[in-house]
Amino acid sequence: RDNFGILSATRFLQVYKDWILENTSGVILVQITSTEEIESILPDREQGSIEKLLKPLGLTGLLFTVQSFEQDNNIGFITDLMGKENFELIRFYYDPVDEEMPRAPVSFHLTSRDKSNVINAVHSVENKRAMRRLMEELEIE
Repeated sequence: RDNFGILSATRFLQVYKDWILENTSGVILVQITSTEEIESILPDREQGSIEKLLKPLGLTGLLFTVQSFEQDNNIGFITDLMGKENFELIRFYYDPVDEEMPRAPVSFHLTSRDKSNVINAVHSVENKRAMRRLMEELEIE
């Protein structure tokens, strides 16, 4: 239910909150993902809810949606727990530069093309912006 470690981070921050607030200037959570957080939620008119649940891929999609909701819920909890001034979330996205690769490879073996695409994703406008924000927060020039 937690492929990104958000639940573990939430528990850690909850346990060590007082120490963190007394001994640090706050927390930066860096998230690296291959999916945009903002997705349109539109009804699928082609099949009903029961039919979606009975199809394995429909259920898998539902689990990812629930997981994403739980992660956002935990991030909101962390923000409330630490205070907005003591918590920063910075997201980096893998967005394939190669038009022929619409999704991130899900494999332990990456081809040269896969590796090149992942490396080139660092140069996207969004990731450059996220890197500048991270450098500013860490006070690195």
